[in-house]
Amino acid sequence: MQTTPDLVHVTFRELGEGSVWRYGKDAAEPSAVLTCEVRRGRPPEQRARLAEALLAAIVQALGLDPVDLPVEFTQHAGDEIYMQERVDGVLQGGLGRDWSPSEPQVPLIESMKEERRSAGH
Repeated sequence: MQTTPDLVHVTFRELGEGSVWRYGKDAAEPSAVLTCEVRRGRPPEQRARLAEALLAAIVQALGLDPVDLPVEFTQHAGDEIYMQERVDGVLQGGLGRDWSPSEPQVPLIESMKEERRSAGH
């Protein structure tokens, strides 16, 4: 997703067998849902590539039918995420920002630290 690894969090929520169902051709069938919470700003094609890669990995690892596994994206404005980081040894917090294509070259956390230094916090 063209970001830095320090911003990526992965969570598995296991609801147990029989907890997620999808109405198939003629009856309810066991299913799963993959949800991705991302910061706003990425184009649809980029999210589609992520969905395809995740589906391929999950199908291979778990043997699920990709037809039974939708990928849902929830996009958040960057300022809906609050982060804390040490800036020159002092814990400081702030709201994030939307994703931008320059993020892999200029990591979000590093640019936010530099802004804090410049602001004299």
